[in-house]
Amino acid sequence: MRSSLALPLWQDPINQDLSYRRNRLRHQVLPLLTSHINPRSIEHLAQTAELLEADLNYLEAQAQQLHQRVESQDRLNRLQLRQAPLALQRRVVRQFLRQRLPMPPNAAQIEKVVALIAAPRGAQTDPLAGGAIAQVEGDWIRLV
Repeated sequence: MRSSLALPLWQDPINQDLSYRRNRLRHQVLPLLTSHINPRSIEHLAQTAELLEADLNYLEAQAQQLHQRVESQDRLNRLQLRQAPLALQRRVVRQFLRQRLPMPPNAAQIEKVVALIAAPRGAQTDPLAGGAIAQVEGDWIRLV
């Protein structure tokens, strides 16, 4: 493509700057993996990434379907969530929080809300992003 357009090759000097993590991976870590661990390390990492992407897509689709079943009136049904695998519980809680908090939840916040699935009535989290608190109300988790 470049040759047909007669464009000069341009080297971005930032790609050589090792203060950037991505460049340290590219210039230091990946060569070490291929020279000292396995010459096909990069190929294996790419294959693993493809497998994980397919798994992620499947889990996200399953979580979206579960989310639609367990949410009602801005609440999550704990009894239904309790029946789901932990991976889906976490994803449903993340989806629920992303729709309601001013910024995406971090892993610790997701785990605090997931813990409410099996918590006693009246249990609640400490404040999440924006000051919201997740609390157990009977069979439901609600943000207040």
